[in-house]
Amino acid sequence: MGASIGQNVTIRSGVIFKGHKNIVIEDNVFIGENTTLVAYGGCLKIGNDVLIAENAYFNTRNHRFRDTSASIRSQGYKYTDVIIEDNVWIGRGAAILAGSYIENGAVIGANTVINAKTSKSINRVVIDSERYGND
Repeated sequence: MGASIGQNVTIRSGVIFKGHKNIVIEDNVFIGENTTLVAYGGCLKIGNDVLIAENAYFNTRNHRFRDTSASIRSQGYKYTDVIIEDNVWIGRGAAILAGSYIENGAVIGANTVINAKTSKSINRVVIDSERYGND
């Protein structure tokens, strides 16, 4: 796999890429300030029309910790893909961790931690359009 960035992608100041060879960003993506994308192993794929607010964090690796007789540090890492489907909005400060799979149309609220497959019906934030002035 090689890194790729699609068309009409906005990457704001302070965004950090680590392990960029494993990062794929599709078309019409916005990545807010100070977001960190880490993909030393496994693939980080961000689909089309994805909005990522500032200070979000993505990581395709996690510490192994199953062996309770050994230190966590000595057990190394596990690498698992992170997949963000199309038309997703990820709120400020969200952490999208190894093994995450975010379905098409999901809205992930600010400061949410995701580490597994999500369903848009579970993670969708419902906004009262009258209260917040949305049309």
